[in-house]
Amino acid sequence: MNNDVSDARPWYRQFWAWFILSPLIAVVIVSSITVTLAVKGADDRVVDNYYKEGRMINMRIDEDVLAQKLGIIAEIQFDVEINELSLRLKQTNSSLPEKLKLEFSHPVQAELDYSLILNRVGANQYQAELSAQPLRYRWYLRLLPLEQAEVDERWRLRGEINFSDTQTVILKADS
Repeated sequence: MNNDVSDARPWYRQFWAWFILSPLIAVVIVSSITVTLAVKGADDRVVDNYYKEGRMINMRIDEDVLAQKLGIIAEIQFDVEINELSLRLKQTNSSLPEKLKLEFSHPVQAELDYSLILNRVGANQYQAELSAQPLRYRWYLRLLPLEQAEVDERWRLRGEINFSDTQTVILKADS
């Protein structure tokens, strides 16, 4: 009696072939899924050019120091019902520009970032029409004069707001 009948079957019908190949196939599938998720969910906030960013830090610190020295603080009210924001600047030592730029930075998705131009409507009052994009969740805000003055005269204010909690935010220079 010949027991070679099981050996006559093709390799893909052998138990041991699938016993050895199954873990390898599973690893390839799981690795493909992991790579796909890593590429699609990449962190947008990682900076490619660290040297350039490092050089910009000193300029940014100078902007904060100047805003603090000038005593500039901004209070922003978001009115989503009439689709408008109003800003009131409290300052003591300088003349204010005619237009300001308010930058909205999403904490995770850089493609959602945008900016608004605020026009002066009073002594220390500015207004702008909100974009059609709904204001939800958390945003980082940065306020700058629209006319970029000389390097010694640039200032900025920063803050963050969570629209789930409030519609008002105070922006000030980092100390």
